[in-house]
Formats: sequence, structure tokens, C-alpha cells
Amino acid sequence: MRNIVIAIAVIVGLILVGVGAKYGWDLVRNGAVDTAMQSGKMEGAFRDNFITSSVNACVTKRPDTIDPDKFRQACVCFSEKAADMITPDEAKAIGQTGIVPDSLQKSMQGPIKDCMKAAGLVPAQ
Repeated sequence: MRNIVIAIAVIVGLILVGVGAKYGWDLVRNGAVDTAMQSGKMEGAFRDNFITSSVNACVTKRPDTIDPDKFRQACVCFSEKAADMITPDEAKAIGQTGIVPDSLQKSMQGPIKDCMKAAGLVPAQ
């Protein structure tokens, strides 16, 4: 189980970097992260686009050994949690460096496990 958790955490990190690169570069270049995240969280169309892009990127990273429907369910969960948790500074950092900040990696550990359990990818304890 630990190997699955680590693999999923790596996949989530890669997805956030990919999505951040897609959306973050334009937002950072245009100085729009602050506007898009005025409340301190992703909202509206920006949030919806982030989640859609994140889910689409996530499902392409599915290991062959994981059920596609369960993995998609986990991808939706990860993406929604990330959209709710990522801060404007973290969004800027991902866009500028292409690296998921340690703060976001740490804060996503619990939600990653919760999403995996909810999707039936690991046994509930």
C-alpha cells in the first residue's frame, strides 16, 4: 500500500506542475494570479478550468494496474482538493519554477490518502 501512496503522490505532484505550467505561466506573466485568486482561493472559471485540466492530465498518468474508474474518481478528488488548498503564492511558485512547493506537497498528503480511500484504491482503516 505504501508504494501505491507514494506513486499517487508523485503523480499528483506531476499533475500540479503540468497544470501550473499550463495556467500558471500565463497568470504569472500577466500578473493575474492575484486577480484570479482574490479571495485567497481559486474560484469560478479559473477553478473550473484548473480542475478540468488537472483531471484530464491525471487520468493519462494511470498505472496499468489501477482500475480506470477508481483512478478517475481519485483524480477528480485530488484536483478539487488541490484547487481548494493551493494558495496564490503556491500558484505563482509553480508557474515560475515548475516545482510544487514543499508547503503544498505537505498539505496534500492527507487529502491524497483520503481521496485514494474514497476511490477504493486502498483499504479503509
